[in-house]
Amino acid sequence: MTPWAILLTAFIAALVQSMTGFGSGIIPMAILPTWLHIRTAVPMVALLTATVDLGMLVRHRAAVRVRAVLPLAGGMILGIPLGILFVRRMEERWVLGGLGAVVVLYALYSLARSVGLGVGDSARHQRKSPLSGPSATDQISLPLSSAPDVLTPGGTKGARLRGWVALLPTTTGLIAGMLGGAYNTSGPPLVIYGDARRWEPAEFRGNLQTLFLINDALVIAGHLAAGNITPAVLHGYLLALPGLGLGFLVGGLLAQRLSPKRFRLFVQGLLLVLGARLFL
Repeated sequence: MTPWAILLTAFIAALVQSMTGFGSGIIPMAILPTWLHIRTAVPMVALLTATVDLGMLVRHRAAVRVRAVLPLAGGMILGIPLGILFVRRMEERWVLGGLGAVVVLYALYSLARSVGLGVGDSARHQRKSPLSGPSATDQISLPLSSAPDVLTPGGTKGARLRGWVALLPTTTGLIAGMLGGAYNTSGPPLVIYGDARRWEPAEFRGNLQTLFLINDALVIAGHLAAGNITPAVLHGYLLALPGLGLGFLVGGLLAQRLSPKRFRLFVQGLLLVLGARLFL
């Protein structure tokens, strides 16, 4: 059953990715621990997401803003070893419980944004969510307005807050790195940060893809150093590649016929169920 489970999971992840703009990491991490040990699933998914993210970065490389990426990347460098150490040292039930919490919280955030509850937006700056745009081929849908950066407070009170705000990129990167090292799910904090910064669509794509690939490279290097890239992991990765390719092909065709928004809502509801199962 396990080879078919890996192939099917890769297919579903790529299908969801191509239709909704997310899924290459969080979908397999929500499914594979049912059939594989978490210490096998984590490095295998890291290899799969790196394959996807490399192709996406080639497409969006011209829009990367290095000054915006560097402090986030610095935090990720610190956080990734901590995440890998967490998976290696903690009991599997605690690791799976933490993964379930990440999946459920991200699904709830995405659902709230998709149905227009305005999570993370003030009433003055309503706009499209980065999780609910129409793109079916990008890593994530993007904010489309030019509303002010909500992390740049003004006025006298804002001047006192700017010192704390200056720490947010590194802190966000640290959290993203820990989640990436532990669960291959660095995306949620980075998406929320970029959304709050009001990055322009092209910049959003380029910056996130750069950060995702940096995360992938560091996570894979950490797993190599920890001895987690075993023959079983490599075998599973190679086994998943045909499913990944087929999923992108089918997803691209279905995206022209189905409503990406409705499909996204279905997937987010599914993530809630899958995340809750990891607690059990």
